Formats: sequence, C-alpha cells, structure tokens
Amino acid sequence: MSDGLPVPTTSYSLYDLESVWRDQRGTERTLASLRGRPQLISLVYTNCTSICPFTVAAIQLVEQKAGDRAGYVLVSLDPARDSPARLAEYAAQRQLTSRWTLFSGAEGSVRELAALIGVKYRRMQDGEIDHSSTLTVLDAEGRVVAQFDQPDAVDRAAAVLLRFPAPPGPQP
Repeated sequence: MSDGLPVPTTSYSLYDLESVWRDQRGTERTLASLRGRPQLISLVYTNCTSICPFTVAAIQLVEQKAGDRAGYVLVSLDPARDSPARLAEYAAQRQLTSRWTLFSGAEGSVRELAALIGVKYRRMQDGEIDHSSTLTVLDAEGRVVAQFDQPDAVDRAAAVLLRFPAPPGPQP
C-alpha cells in the first residue's frame, strides 16, 4: 500500500512494543491502546521552532481531508521537557481535535520507536533536536503501511488514509 518512502516488509506491529507512554491527559498507555483504527504518527517536540510546526500543520491538513478515518499521533522527541501538561498546552495552542493523541515516554522508548519507523534524530549542542520529518501511516493493527517526507506528504498521506473504511456511525 506504500505510496511514499520504502516501508518495512515485515508484518510486525508497533502495538507489540511493551513501552509505556503518558498522553496529554497524563494517562499511562501503550501504543496498543491505539489499536482499532488507522493512525498517522510523527515524532516532533513542542519547543521546536523549525520543522515541527510545519509537520503539525501538515497533519492538520491531512485531518481536514481524511477526518475520522484515522487518529493522529505526535510522539515527543524531547521527553525531558514535554510533560503531559506541556503536551496538553501544546494541543490547545495548536487547536488539535479530540482525534489527536500526544505521547511522551522514556528516552529509550522514543529511540526504539524512532528506529522501528526509520526516524533519525540527534540532540544538538544548543538544545535543539535535528530530526527527520517523516509521517508514518499505521493500519488498524499497528503495521506500517506508508511513509512520507515533507513537503509532498499531505495529499499522499490523506489518499492512503481514505482507502481505509470509514468508521461506523454518523460522519461529521
């Protein structure tokens, strides 16, 4: 199903990871809590002043096109500064809808997830984090089905998400 970057050829699910995260409400969760609907996931951090604001804006455009077809997940690359309270503040500032989940976790968990989805990052001397801006689409069982880099990600990611069935019930 990939229309973007090469994706792993395994059927491995990210939902098999045992790492525990805290969401923007302070609730401890595993990635498996996302099971049941496709997800668009990206690794960012809230103090970023370069690519992250553009990445989040791009995902918001994908959400406008794909809506309830997916959940939208941001995982912090800076767990030391991105507490649940900071993630909640960021979600409010960016006007993220209830479809969004923001996670912060242990440094080792972030590194493991980044490695599995091919996101490269490194902390710079000035405290900034140099990182790739990959958008990863997971199916309802947590398998990577497509990946995209900026800037052409919006239409292509939305097209992949629109291939999944609409959720049951009334649509907005």
